[in-house]
Amino acid sequence: MKSLMQIRKMFPKPGFIILIFVACLVQTETSAQVTIAPSKINLEPDSPQKPDKGILKKIVKPIKFRANRDATETERIYKFLNDRLNKQLNIDTATVNQIMVEFKALVAQDASTKESIKSIIKTHDLDKIANQSVLNDLVKQMGASFDSLRTQMSAVIQEESNNNSQEKRDLISKNSDILKDVREVQYSTASNLAGTNSYVKKDTIYFFKRSLNQKIKVIAWQSPEMNDEFKNYNYNYLSSINLYGYDLSTKGENRKANDILKFQEKGGIIELAQSKGCDVHLTVYNQNGADIKKFLGDNLAQKELLIKLDTLISKSKLKGINIYFNDVSEPDVFVQFIKALRENLRMMSSAIELNITIPAITNNDVSLKSISGYNFHELNSLVDYYFVMTDKITDSESGIAQSSSPLLNSDKYGKSSIESAIGFYANGKIPVSKLIMTVSYTGTLWQVDNFEGNPPNSTIEQELTYDDIIKDYLNKTVNKSSVFQGFDPDQMASYINIMGPNPADKEQIWYEDFRSLYQKYDWALGNGLGGVCIKGIGEDDGYSELWDAIGATLIRIDTIHVDKKHVVVKPALTLSHYVNLFIEDFQWAMESKLNYKDPKTENSICECGYSPSYLKTYRNSPTLWTDYQEYDMDNVNTLDNSLLCYYLWVRWEIYSIFSKWCCIICFILLLLTWGFSSHLARYKLSNDTTLNIMLVSRGVFIFTLFFAFGFYLIFAPQTTILEGANHGAKYFLIIGIIFLTGVIGAWIVAHKLYKNRYARKNMP
Repeated sequence: MKSLMQIRKMFPKPGFIILIFVACLVQTETSAQVTIAPSKINLEPDSPQKPDKGILKKIVKPIKFRANRDATETERIYKFLNDRLNKQLNIDTATVNQIMVEFKALVAQDASTKESIKSIIKTHDLDKIANQSVLNDLVKQMGASFDSLRTQMSAVIQEESNNNSQEKRDLISKNSDILKDVREVQYSTASNLAGTNSYVKKDTIYFFKRSLNQKIKVIAWQSPEMNDEFKNYNYNYLSSINLYGYDLSTKGENRKANDILKFQEKGGIIELAQSKGCDVHLTVYNQNGADIKKFLGDNLAQKELLIKLDTLISKSKLKGINIYFNDVSEPDVFVQFIKALRENLRMMSSAIELNITIPAITNNDVSLKSISGYNFHELNSLVDYYFVMTDKITDSESGIAQSSSPLLNSDKYGKSSIESAIGFYANGKIPVSKLIMTVSYTGTLWQVDNFEGNPPNSTIEQELTYDDIIKDYLNKTVNKSSVFQGFDPDQMASYINIMGPNPADKEQIWYEDFRSLYQKYDWALGNGLGGVCIKGIGEDDGYSELWDAIGATLIRIDTIHVDKKHVVVKPALTLSHYVNLFIEDFQWAMESKLNYKDPKTENSICECGYSPSYLKTYRNSPTLWTDYQEYDMDNVNTLDNSLLCYYLWVRWEIYSIFSKWCCIICFILLLLTWGFSSHLARYKLSNDTTLNIMLVSRGVFIFTLFFAFGFYLIFAPQTTILEGANHGAKYFLIIGIIFLTGVIGAWIVAHKLYKNRYARKNMP
């Protein structure tokens, strides 16, 4: 991020404006008798400082190589300014020197543009004082140098932007194989939707399922403000949905009962999540310390809550309760409440989880005081997991624009980080396997004075959803502003710097993207955390990259064996059986789209696409060459089940592999016979009968080569050159053309070779 901080120097300093203003005053008030000693000006370019890294270094480097040329250009501009300002505007030499010194500083810092010069001229009425042609010439001469620097700056920014995008693409590419396998398996174990596969060992078929499981807990925090975004969630990646929830009153009742009713609607999130095998939890929350204290001191209120929860758990089949009290002041009373709740949940089902949400520790005494009400020694045996609120760690009043959820500690941003918060609790308070890290898809827009993260005037302007950030900032130019995207490796967060046409307009957005979430999930996994909790899920509706971050880090593929084993009696197959099977497979290849009947519903069909894993899985199946379905040319054909479809693909691929090797072998034999016969004929080592046999053999090889190549193009699942293998075409016609081509080609070659052999030759 440091490289971008130099961009703030593109804007003019107030000093330049003041000097021009002074110059104007001097022009009208200074007497010719008054002598001001001129200042000396060093026309040699200053030695630029060498920053450790960043954009400025890249800008200075090419400038340094052109030092002599720049010195000449600076001297020329100085002489021009001295001539125009001193002689035509009657400004004294000392003032000209002061202006030039400021000009040199501005050039060195890339801090002006033509528009800035025009603005200064208009602001101080120089266009009324001086001749317009003089001012236009001044703008032109100065603007040429500024334009050069702006071009340089734009090139460097573009380079940084490309590098930033390339790093992101490299990370996605690195995980593409993992994501490809995850997407192919698709269904979670809990969903019970994974298909059954099989493999053969000796004479026994073993059936198994490949499905997805979470390496650690992956919990989605669902707010009632969300609309229908939940319909697009990938529930196969999620352990549970945490509903927010039950707004606890001092009497134990829910102050927002409509929120629960919305979740319970027909086709709502509870029904959909459970149909996908995803558990549903409910958060009971209150953020008012006085209300919490009153509730914990009222046994009747607690009993009322337990009764309400019993009803909700039974009706909605909830698998977990999360307690989120923002201010707990009496540890013993809170422990007694948790004990009562734990016992009540166990009576309903031992599988129901009890979780507690706790604050993240930051660099202030308030956060330390906020956890004084938790007796972790007592709570650990009662609580399954602790949700640590690491999604909003940073202090918005600090005046430093930064990520809301930085991962690592840093000298610049302090110790308020996920690393620090988790480390605090894991240090003898809570087992690290019970800690859940919280992240958020919501970004923050900061109004800043600079892009260096320096206080004191950076303030949060508003919160933005991930969808808003993509649509309003990354996919277009914002109100003629310059937008630059970067990534902070300490905070593990992405940011966007927005530079408006007005130098004072600077904004900065901090948010999570694929890279930042990938790094944070990987950190949670590597440090043995119990899981991650995601707030604002659904704010990325329409985009997949944040789901991909989950899939690439937190999802594994499990193989589960099904308790079904059948001893196989291999049937004796005749040649005619294989010929008939080939003919049926050939006819099925004429179908433009291969479908099979859905086993769940009678009237639905499923598309059977190709996967390279089919050959590995079914190649050795003992029923591969026996199970098939006859093709009916007069009707729309649909296979009876998915296994027949998979078998077709495997047999097609075996045909294509056999054809390919036939092509290779025939081509090699063709070359060998041609070379060998040429050698025999040249040195007269053989009789005509042998040469004729080899001549006919070459014709056979050419014919077989064309024929086998045609079959390869038709059956190979990876190619669509001839629209073969489930792509739909009139293959009999194609095969006929290939057959005739091979025959004609073989005949032409044989005839030509024969003719050349017996052609009359001129004798000496």
